[in-house]
Amino acid sequence: MIVIPPIVVALAVLQWLLDRILLQSKEKLWDVDGDGFKPYVGFMIVSAVAVIAFLIGFSAPHGYFWFAGLITALFAVRSVFERKYIPGAHAHIVSYWMGGLAFVVTVLLAIGIYV
Repeated sequence: MIVIPPIVVALAVLQWLLDRILLQSKEKLWDVDGDGFKPYVGFMIVSAVAVIAFLIGFSAPHGYFWFAGLITALFAVRSVFERKYIPGAHAHIVSYWMGGLAFVVTVLLAIGIYV
């Protein structure tokens, strides 16, 4: 699991930088009242459980690939929530970029593991 923490830290820092550079609005998904809040809280709980299960359940090197795939899926689902519930903030654009980057990292990990 030496590879995963630097990748996760790098993605978190890049997410923070892209939020600061690209987004004009400071509106966040957890600030939304009404319909959007409840599904997002459920998504966060399920995501946290899935990440912990993946970290415990999968061993190296194949666990790296599955963990990276999970991170990619989490960015993709989050971008759908952001596009649906806060479309004016354009936060989904950053999430799409992060999902694409996470997908590239997943493919590179798969190539490195399986080849």
